[in-house]
Amino acid sequence: MNFVTVWIVHETVDEYGRTGSRVGVYRSPLVAEEAAKGKGWWGGKGRVSMRRAINTEEGVYILEDPGQPVKFSDEAMEIDLRTQALAKLTPAERKALGLE
Repeated sequence: MNFVTVWIVHETVDEYGRTGSRVGVYRSPLVAEEAAKGKGWWGGKGRVSMRRAINTEEGVYILEDPGQPVKFSDEAMEIDLRTQALAKLTPAERKALGLE
């Protein structure tokens, strides 16, 4: 068991920045910032907050919400980001990097 830092993304539901539903829980602040895009009021950025959590064999428990372990959303976002980055490369660049 150890302590970890997680970033939680919530939708914002009004012009005052009140939070709505949780979009996801992320290990990386950069991935969380990317996930927050378009989740805010009128398509703006959603709210990203840092929380401490406990990592156990059963799962990761956010200290403010100890009821259920959370599932990280990083993996799906990283796959999407990787796919977008690879799409920008030319066939010659992919070959030079050993990706083809």
